[in-house]
Amino acid sequence: MEEPRELMTTTSLSLNLIAPDLVRLLEQVGDARRRRVVSVVCDLAVGYSGLLDARAERALAALAAGRFGEAPERREMRSLIEELDTVTWVVQEQIRLGKATQEDFQRALAKVRAAAAISYAFEPDSLQAASEALFEAHHSIQDLELLRTAIANALR
Repeated sequence: MEEPRELMTTTSLSLNLIAPDLVRLLEQVGDARRRRVVSVVCDLAVGYSGLLDARAERALAALAAGRFGEAPERREMRSLIEELDTVTWVVQEQIRLGKATQEDFQRALAKVRAAAAISYAFEPDSLQAASEALFEAHHSIQDLELLRTAIANALR
């Protein structure tokens, strides 16, 4: 017997791995409210990670304005992710050489995850966008309760 499409989609969402209750909550709200949650959480991830980049700011503004899909800002975020990923590899090598710490690596990785959250926020399907962006944001800020609070506030 084949699973219903909704169930297959829900169980394949990344957020379901860490917070299935949040997936159920997001399924119950409409697209506009999901997009609002994603925007708030991406802002939170950027703030907590210290990601300071004009491309991220433009992408956040595009999301806040209701743009999603293959927008130019999403392409910019993909480029930023590649750059930040390279930085994390450099930091890993510096750790090996004794010139950086694990905390340096965690800070670099948090920026990559914040940028990834923004990129995923552009997904055309709002539930997919929310799941993937919130999953990445969680790994950026490393505080699920803070994430839950931000989501609750965004849904008020």
